[in-house]
Amino acid sequence: MDKHEKRYKDDMNNKVDTWKKALKEVANLSGYHFKDGHGYEHQFIKKIVQDISRKIGRLPLPVADFPVGLESPMSEVISLLKMDSTDRVHMVGIHGIGGIGKTTLALALYNLIADNFKGVCFLENVRENSQKYGLVHLQNNLLCKILRKEGVQIIGVKEGISQIQRRLNQTKVLLVLDDVDEH
Repeated sequence: MDKHEKRYKDDMNNKVDTWKKALKEVANLSGYHFKDGHGYEHQFIKKIVQDISRKIGRLPLPVADFPVGLESPMSEVISLLKMDSTDRVHMVGIHGIGGIGKTTLALALYNLIADNFKGVCFLENVRENSQKYGLVHLQNNLLCKILRKEGVQIIGVKEGISQIQRRLNQTKVLLVLDDVDEH
């Protein structure tokens, strides 16, 4: 740093101060801790790589250009989800007349909390797509998105239910179904 301070001493924006500040921020981040005797190091590293790849590989979904008034409903839904709980399943339904911002709220929530889940899926236009292509199509999309694999092939609805249960067992998943009109 001394070397850089001398080199950039005349810099108006003072690059070195910016670098120092960034290094302090990085040094204060907490992360993963490996303890000897608690598994193999290569498994620990593999878990870190998978976790980070999952987070940086996920793109946020586009929300409305000018979302106004989302903070209060978002905090209400988050409290209903009880994300810190170890219970098996939490389900929250957002309903109301068309045009009041249900999808916008769901998109904003999805973007905000998606990194807390191992698998995520936002299925939009469920009513239309289930009528047009059937439930098997939706089940295939769901598994492809959550497992991040192409070519998942489900033949029937009952097989789809079984595969979803088997493949996602013990996996923390965020599933958003948009525009659902029946069970």
